[in-house]
Amino acid sequence: MKDMQAHLERLRVQTAECEMIRDLATDRAKRDLFNRLAQHYKVLAGQLENEFAKAIPQQEITKALPLPDVVDRVALLENRAEEYRAIAAAMSDQGLREQYLRLADSCAALARNEEAVEKRRALLRSSPSDTF
Repeated sequence: MKDMQAHLERLRVQTAECEMIRDLATDRAKRDLFNRLAQHYKVLAGQLENEFAKAIPQQEITKALPLPDVVDRVALLENRAEEYRAIAAAMSDQGLREQYLRLADSCAALARNEEAVEKRRALLRSSPSDTF
């Protein structure tokens, strides 16, 4: 079961990466390719989720597929940003280098956004409700 969960998470990450590359691509053919890949990964993830629904009672699904902790999501995004920067440094093609640097910047921005959202949520949880 855990290997299926890991595979589902990997499909979700691949979908997000393909969508990000698609959004940053300047070439129409590349945009179309990564759009098709993202759609394919979404279909595969949906099929896997359907298998989970058949195998696990509905109330157990949220327990079986927990959302990653904010710290884990931030760490994942920061690691992706570092990986993309390393790939960019190794690229000889200027256009590819710039795309990987934009991907790295996007991942870093998403990580900062996750942290800011979590800080805001913590603030809202800790403040009295009558102040709003």
